[in-house]
Amino acid sequence: MPLSSSNLHFSYAAPVLRGVSLALAPGRVTAILGPNGAGKSTLLKLLIGALTPAQGAITLDNRPLLDHSRHQRAARIAYVPQRSSIAFAYSVREVIRLGRYLSDRSNDDAAINAALARLELTDRAGDPFGILSVGQQQRVTLARALAQLDLAQPDLAQPKTPRADDDPDSTTTKILLADEPVSAMDPAHALDAMELLRQIAARGHAVAVVLHDLSLVLRYADHAALLTTRGEIAAHGPVADVITPATLAPVFGVGFTLLPDPHTGRPTAAVPGPPASTPADPRHIVRPTTTELRAAQSWHAAEQQRLCAECNTRPPTGLPGEAPRAPNTSAHRPMPRAAAFTLCPFVPLSLCP
Repeated sequence: MPLSSSNLHFSYAAPVLRGVSLALAPGRVTAILGPNGAGKSTLLKLLIGALTPAQGAITLDNRPLLDHSRHQRAARIAYVPQRSSIAFAYSVREVIRLGRYLSDRSNDDAAINAALARLELTDRAGDPFGILSVGQQQRVTLARALAQLDLAQPDLAQPKTPRADDDPDSTTTKILLADEPVSAMDPAHALDAMELLRQIAARGHAVAVVLHDLSLVLRYADHAALLTTRGEIAAHGPVADVITPATLAPVFGVGFTLLPDPHTGRPTAAVPGPPASTPADPRHIVRPTTTELRAAQSWHAAEQQRLCAECNTRPPTGLPGEAPRAPNTSAHRPMPRAAAFTLCPFVPLSLCP
């Protein structure tokens, strides 16, 4: 495998990743999934060498990642962050040109123009990066990655035959790591960007992409790695094996329904539904402490008295975690058992137990 990790452990103030092993294969789009705070972005930063694991190993072409120089790594691996912050008023063209500098490649206008054209940014090339919308900035960042790895020009996008020396341009497979690259794009540009990642993989390169939209995972990814809130791998393998209600529900704590394509019968969307019928696996969730639960119960009791006074109804008894008692007015509409409260129609945007 061109880029792989084995038994990665990493902590900030608390453990974030625990025993994560991942291999990015050429010709494959690997989706990295998981709840907020599961360590997905941290994993990508480890894979580019921006962070150092407390335990475990990362290898590039069977050599430790950090044995490669920074320019060698940049010539092989491009990273697309969630958000890019630029310290100076660089133009769109100048931001993309930075990708050429990172990989120590020539200041080739043809590569930059090709990246601008592929992401439909040619008419914005002279605009300051900072005035663009977030979705447009994401397209610029993706274009920078294309220019960095020489993936925008068709004649340079095919894998090369390896040579014996250490020239970073001699290697075969490029690796593109993208962290929620389409989260702010409109649907048309999001689909185009995902199709681009699919095309890059089809040329024999490796792509890893963090996504929350499971329909994009089902449509464009080959493999998926599902992280839990404990930073552990809950499932890893072909998308069809990972994106299942039985696999997703324990990790996200909510049920899912797979919707099939009417023509092919293959799942094209995973729609979250009501809370999972079975409790989330305790290994995958963080439970509140006794002190936090008591504080929440005290707040709940005070809030229910205030809200029900506004709509002149007597609150039912019971605390969070108990089933709702029958209310004494039809104005209250019971919600599912897991919610343990009802919505008060007379107090806008408030919760009345």
